[in-house]
Amino acid sequence: MNSRYPDSLKKLALKKVLELGLNASDVALELKISRSTIYSWLREERQSRRESKNKFVSGKLEEYIHDVSEERKTLIKALAILARELPK
Repeated sequence: MNSRYPDSLKKLALKKVLELGLNASDVALELKISRSTIYSWLREERQSRRESKNKFVSGKLEEYIHDVSEERKTLIKALAILARELPK
């Protein structure tokens, strides 16, 4: 973050634009911040959110793959047991 502005101001600006739906240019004027700063913060925030979402989805997929692998192992064992019990 640009050290010219406190974190609290950045959070307020992002909240006004992202959560309250206010126009970034209007927020910039209201808070006496350049529009380019607001847009830069918005880009950073959106990138951060994308990365967080990607990490979440990746974690869920890894969990799912693990579960499916365990189920596969169980089914292979069950098939081996059943194959031994089949009459010859």
